[in-house]
Amino acid sequence: TYEISGTVLEWYVEAGQEVKVGDLLYVLDASEAEDEILEYEVELEDLYEQRSEIQEGIANQQVTASFSGRIQDIQVEAGDEIQNGMTLATLVDDSSMKATLYFSYVYEDDIYTGMPVTVSIADQMMTLEGTVTDIQYVDYTTAEGMRCFAVTVAAENPGSLTEGMLVTCWAQDSNGSEFYAVSDAELEFNHVETLTAEASGELTAVNAVDYQQVSSGETLFVIDASGYETQLETVEKQIENYE
Repeated sequence: TYEISGTVLEWYVEAGQEVKVGDLLYVLDASEAEDEILEYEVELEDLYEQRSEIQEGIANQQVTASFSGRIQDIQVEAGDEIQNGMTLATLVDDSSMKATLYFSYVYEDDIYTGMPVTVSIADQMMTLEGTVTDIQYVDYTTAEGMRCFAVTVAAENPGSLTEGMLVTCWAQDSNGSEFYAVSDAELEFNHVETLTAEASGELTAVNAVDYQQVSSGETLFVIDASGYETQLETVEKQIENYE
């Protein structure tokens, strides 16, 4: 019997002829079957991609904290219907704060990464020990015509600092003389991340409230993505058929 459809190109035996195992009987033109296989391979690639996306949805039913910090701006509540990509909340690390200030190029050779500096917060009448964490040799010119480069400094948060507070900063050169940033700058959180849903379904649990401190790896939101299980079963059957 023929295993595939196609035109017989060559025939090597006649009725009544004795043959042994392995003898060639006929040759079929298999181009139709080959085209069909190519079509199936294209369909399979699409199904494999669908399966991967569904498996990711199943794996992302729990939204966890990627670092230790404070949760804020929670925009959902238990019972909400969640769509993939929806914003859930914001996670901030305010254990230390940072600010980017500008210094004259006169001090280009005096400032280096890791250098200790003094950070002053006038509103709180407070000075803190800080550290230079990054230097960018930009071309910023003040209204007075002074060319400056950018210096990012960080300082431990004693608990009273928050985003937007104005700070200034100064350091000492090799001779012990103090030199200052040309202007104030606003404090920023050390690390900020917008938490988004990576699965669709009902939000069954919200395990945090605004301004709560959370630990890295802690589960913050749970999405019931049970619909993905049905989708996965359907796609698996389609893959099996095509294979």
